[in-house]
Amino acid sequence: MYLIKEDVAILNQLLNQQTDLAFLVGNGFSKWIASTTHDISQDLKNRNSCLFSLWHVPSGPLPFIEPTGNTPAFGEIEVPPSIPDPWKGWTQIRTVTPYFGNATSTGVFSLEIRLLHSDSIPISSFGWLGNHYREIGYPAHPATVVYWKRLRQLIKKETVHIPRANNPRCKKEIYAFPNAYAAIHNGHPCHP
Repeated sequence: MYLIKEDVAILNQLLNQQTDLAFLVGNGFSKWIASTTHDISQDLKNRNSCLFSLWHVPSGPLPFIEPTGNTPAFGEIEVPPSIPDPWKGWTQIRTVTPYFGNATSTGVFSLEIRLLHSDSIPISSFGWLGNHYREIGYPAHPATVVYWKRLRQLIKKETVHIPRANNPRCKKEIYAFPNAYAAIHNGHPCHP
């Protein structure tokens, strides 16, 4: 999706209104906490990009994973312990974003916001593993599958569907928030 600084408030308001979604935010060095609301613009005050983790609360408990060097045998399913109460916070070795493993993080979405730092509007994005690891015993919660579709619809309602880099020869695949769309419509370049 294309967005510029003025669009961050629109996206932030939309996310803060989601009762089933929690931001997983820093709460001190190597400390994390779940929060129903968060001010994204504060994280972007002195930087042009930021990565956020969003927890779909109905998906169930968050896995607590620390690097151990132990790898389960092929075909063996290892269920990690859960974070006792994400609303009260937890400590984890990783310091950039909370880590929930690859296969066990089916209830966590990522949001990468990249703001204008050159002449071109960069692409920001949501990400989700979905049911990628279903075959090895880590399916996404059915409510999270439905919620992901709903979140996509909410974003579509707030944006304009345009071709990548606004190239008329390409198919429409990027969603531009209102202010980014106005800038692009007025000739401002955007990343392919």
